[in-house]
Amino acid sequence: MQKLIEQLIKEEIQNIIGELSPIIDSQVKQHLNGELRTQVRRAIYQSLESSLEEKVTLPVDAVSPDSFSTAQPLMPSPLVDYAGMPGLYIYCVFKEGQQKLPDDMIGLDRAPVRIICNQGLCAALHDCPAAAYQSQDETQVETWVLAHEKVIEGFIDICGTVAPMSFDTIVRPAVDLTADDNLRQWLAENHERLTQIIDRLNGRAEYGVQIFWDKQAATQVLTESDLEIKKIVADLNEQPEGLAYMNRHRIEKLVQQKLEIKADQLFQKMADQIKMFTADMRIEAIKKNDDPKKSMLVNMKCLLDVPTSQALGKALDEIDAGDDLSVSYTGPWPPYSFV
Repeated sequence: MQKLIEQLIKEEIQNIIGELSPIIDSQVKQHLNGELRTQVRRAIYQSLESSLEEKVTLPVDAVSPDSFSTAQPLMPSPLVDYAGMPGLYIYCVFKEGQQKLPDDMIGLDRAPVRIICNQGLCAALHDCPAAAYQSQDETQVETWVLAHEKVIEGFIDICGTVAPMSFDTIVRPAVDLTADDNLRQWLAENHERLTQIIDRLNGRAEYGVQIFWDKQAATQVLTESDLEIKKIVADLNEQPEGLAYMNRHRIEKLVQQKLEIKADQLFQKMADQIKMFTADMRIEAIKKNDDPKKSMLVNMKCLLDVPTSQALGKALDEIDAGDDLSVSYTGPWPPYSFV
């Protein structure tokens, strides 16, 4: 009798869990997002990345293109009208001696580009109000970003290696310093670190690697090959309707769990393979994809020696040839992610 009672209790607990499973899953999905998984993967794969160097503190605003409509001053003050102050829009930093500037180089809004140098380092810039470039017009923002890229690529052609600044990097005046002098002071104070960054980027470029997998196909393979799932499916026809209903929810949960395990295993395998070719790498947030057949598995920025990029491309071609995986490989780009 005791064993029968224990069995009945176990079955009822499983039934209750099965009934609550959709609610629990819904709440978990509502309150968690892809960034959480990215953070977990970052923690796991810190050993894959090169030792993170201390970032240089800039006397600037660095506003990403994604936040152009809500950009705020780095240190806002209600007593200061930053927009009325003269500032400097910075494109990149490079070593002095390679700073010959074409007469026709223009930047955002056709602003003439000039150079400021100090203690062996130079910054490419244009004069602007000390406020972020903002617009609700996406076409305008895209035009600005493309102009920013064009100036940096122009200096890469001239200098070979630069430390690119992100879009909307603006230097303001400081106490008793004009924006020009504030920039000169920053170049001097960070000379060693900036020189190290430029040297580390020499002969290298940034490449983007995104790997997608066909989750629908992976689900089908899993349900047809996993012994645990196959057994539960096989028993459905012989079960009462209520128990079968609960077990179908159990199958859905099992499939999701096993797919997540499979995704993590694939991520680890892909990251190990990609790491072999890189001088450095950054793991980025997983992004949603509207195509149900393309679920993003890997999203990375890679710093590569330019000749090595072809070898990584061939390795990624082999991955792309797989039945369930597809690859997006872009670049070379200025190495924004590694400055």
